[in-house]
Formats: sequence, C-alpha cells, structure tokens
Amino acid sequence: MRFRALPFASIALAGVMLASLAAPAQAQTAETERHCVANLSAPHTPTTCYDSFTLAIADATGGRVTDAPNNVRGAVNDPVFEARINAIGGQKDGAAIMAEAPISIFYDDTAFRGSSLIYTTDRDCAYPPDLWDFSASYVGNDWNDRIASFRTYRFCRVTLFEHRDFLGLGLTWTTPWERQIGVMHDEVSSIAWG
Repeated sequence: MRFRALPFASIALAGVMLASLAAPAQAQTAETERHCVANLSAPHTPTTCYDSFTLAIADATGGRVTDAPNNVRGAVNDPVFEARINAIGGQKDGAAIMAEAPISIFYDDTAFRGSSLIYTTDRDCAYPPDLWDFSASYVGNDWNDRIASFRTYRFCRVTLFEHRDFLGLGLTWTTPWERQIGVMHDEVSSIAWG
C-alpha cells in the first residue's frame, strides 16, 4: 500500500508544479488589447472601449470607416486608412464639414503597438495653428502614465504634458507620428492639440 501511494503523490506533485509554471503564461495571454474612444467634442461622454481596433475606428468615425485594419500597427502604415481619416473633415461647396473623426491615436507600446486611445472631435485643427484647438486636461486613470507612441490626423500637432491640467514638462510634436516619445514615455497625463 505504501508503494501505491508514493506514485500517486508524485503525479499529484508534478501536476501542481506544472500548473504553477503554466499560470504566468496564461496571465500574460489573458491580457488583451483594448481600443478606447474619447470624444473631445462631447467631453462629458464616457470613454468607450472595444476589444477590436476596427470597432473602435467605426465608433470614432461615426460609422464612416467600418473596415479599418484590426492590426493597429498596420493601420498607421496604411496610406489609404490615413487618407480616409484625414478626408472626413474638410470642405464641401465652400462650407466646412463638421464630422466626428480621430485627431490622434495613442498607443501603450512603442512603434504603434498594443492598446490604443483614440481622441475624436468634430473638426480639423486650425491652420495656421492656434495655441490650442482641443485639450484633454487628464487622460483618465486607465491611460495615465501609459502612452508610448502616437499618430495624429486632421492637421493637428500635439503637446504632451507630464502632469494633469497641463503641468510639468510639456513637449510639442509637429510631425504627424512618433514611434517612441523619449522622456515622455509612460509619463503623459494631459494632452493639447493645435
């Protein structure tokens, strides 16, 4: 009887050890990307998040772009996607078109990877740039100190601030994208566009 219990105990111990080794791997894969949309034209509306980048872009464009690449990095490198986002604003018959569309997409990893935070508004940034056309005094608890790269649209330049309410270090980018944001990596709490 003693010899039969020993093999059973060894098998049970091996099972526990394998389960403990598998737990960290499962925890890493359980963390899925989230793609959130925040509307600067209606600042009191809650940020909405999706498991799919395609669904987030459909929301951010008011249903005008429903076939965006689900690969966030692929979308940044797709000139057709960029042109479609930038064309949502603009003019028709000499009058400005007011249409909800992204002005920036922020990523929680460098090189436009990972989860994304999409800011939308109902108009393009002014040209020549005003001081600030739009602002977010706080990116929210879920995105505070998490931004690592970004892409802007609709003729916007972006200023990233270290603290909420536009305090601390503030750096402005005039280029429409940045693969890594240097000293601001995981330090952004508020944002302004102009």
